[in-house]
Amino acid sequence: TAPIAIGKIKTGSRRFNRWSINGREFQDRPALTVLHRGVRARLAIDNRSDEAHSLHLHRSVFEVASIGGRPVSGLHKDTVVVKPMSKIEIDFTPVEPGLTLFQSQQQVQMDHGLKVLFRVV
Repeated sequence: TAPIAIGKIKTGSRRFNRWSINGREFQDRPALTVLHRGVRARLAIDNRSDEAHSLHLHRSVFEVASIGGRPVSGLHKDTVVVKPMSKIEIDFTPVEPGLTLFQSQQQVQMDHGLKVLFRVV
């Protein structure tokens, strides 16, 4: 399970907020998280912010495994909305080796740190 805790970094008036994952901004955390080709991975997304986030996984379709701690099955997507102060778990099996981006669908959030880059080996 790869934990993804989303945090909001308030920057003051008239400036865009920045975003952290697991307490670190994009440029300050390790560039890549390694996932293994053909091995099912779980992302445990914990939205600790007061905003909803539409999150998109490139190059894979995932299955929503739980919403707010309640098990779910059969819901296959490539984008999911995580409500404020809530948790969602998703499962997927990377097939193609290389880089895969998991990011906010809101461009301003992605530009200000709400993204993770995975390396599939």
